[in-house]
Amino acid sequence: MKCPNCTRGYIRLFHPGAGERRIPCNICNGTAVLPEDIVYKPELGKIMKAIRLMNGTSLRDFSRETGRDVVEISRQERGFFRKEEL
Repeated sequence: MKCPNCTRGYIRLFHPGAGERRIPCNICNGTAVLPEDIVYKPELGKIMKAIRLMNGTSLRDFSRETGRDVVEISRQERGFFRKEEL
């Protein structure tokens, strides 16, 4: 499956004064193909984020409260789960 997070294996970042930068996609690691151990479930991610926001908790605070990495939580809220996480 094509990686839904990027188009060509990288993400374009724009910064005023520095211009455009391209960084490898952190989901597919620059391959543009969703790894076999990753499942894309955007609906589940939206629900998780909605619950966190309804509780008035920021991503950083939720990370501190649960002891989980901010990047991991963000990945899940965008709908990308490792198979063992489901």
